[in-house]
Amino acid sequence: MQEEDSPLNHLVQHVKQYVEARIALAKLDTAAGMSAAVSSLAKIAILLLTASIVIVFLSVGMALLIGKQLGEPALGYLCVAGFFLLVGIILYARHDKWIQLRIANEVLKRLANDK
Repeated sequence: MQEEDSPLNHLVQHVKQYVEARIALAKLDTAAGMSAAVSSLAKIAILLLTASIVIVFLSVGMALLIGKQLGEPALGYLCVAGFFLLVGIILYARHDKWIQLRIANEVLKRLANDK
């Protein structure tokens, strides 16, 4: 029989404590990473919602102004819709360079800063 205070039992206890501490640290790191990701997503969602509302109101105002200048309100809305169609086509054609590349660079930058 081995004693309870033997060096081997003492070593086993230290290894168990070390493993438990590493598991707890991994859980805390995961929770911190998840909370940072969720808060970033919430911030982005709020900014996108706010920007969308501003763009909608500016678009309606611009359409009314253009329609008043042209004498036909429908033409104002048609001009604004054409502008957004043009912007959409340009963004779609250049999305690899302008959107995906920037997002990939930002994600890599944030991952590099976390380590």
